[in-house]
Amino acid sequence: FLLSGYFGDVTEGNIGKLCVNRAYQDVCRTIPYRYSLEKIKDRKNEPAIKKFVEKKKLFYAEIETILSEVKASDKPITLIETVKQKSGNYSEIFREDGFTYGQAQKWVNMTLKYLWLFGKCPIAEKELDVPLDSYIIHAIVDKKSKNKYGLHMEIDGLKADMPWSKLNNMDLYNAIQQAVQREIEKTDFNTDIKTKIQWENLAWLEQAKITK
Repeated sequence: FLLSGYFGDVTEGNIGKLCVNRAYQDVCRTIPYRYSLEKIKDRKNEPAIKKFVEKKKLFYAEIETILSEVKASDKPITLIETVKQKSGNYSEIFREDGFTYGQAQKWVNMTLKYLWLFGKCPIAEKELDVPLDSYIIHAIVDKKSKNKYGLHMEIDGLKADMPWSKLNNMDLYNAIQQAVQREIEKTDFNTDIKTKIQWENLAWLEQAKITK
């Protein structure tokens, strides 16, 4: 019941698309679409709005196809690059700041995380990346964090208050993922946590308690 309330109609053949859609809900509020939902509603009969709505649907459908058909050989970084590249084919639906790597990684990594939680992710757990959002960035670098899973790290270019949706530097993204991996591999780290995604899941829940 809880899964259905959060994801929708959870059936075996539908899980991939449900995870893509749930991940999109996590990221869509930050996407700088050219027209807001309010403007679309008020001006729905205008040709420019109709074209925008159609292009937006095509963009979502293309990404949905990519992410709902993930294979074991796929890498998160490759999927992120693909989603970012595909967004460039729909530049007219975004404002000037466009669709960022931060938004691409959130859509990809949250899709993979949800698939992992369902036990349906074809990519090996150890290969999954940490989905970056405000909670997790705080858990990684905030020196004053009370999160018991906080890493209290220093990573060049990353500040605790950096908006994840503005991240548009894949070198920084890779540096973050590698730093988290190194920390988890330390012998004095929590022995119950074996992978980055396990750490992220626990750290996010703990940060949610602190923040809320």
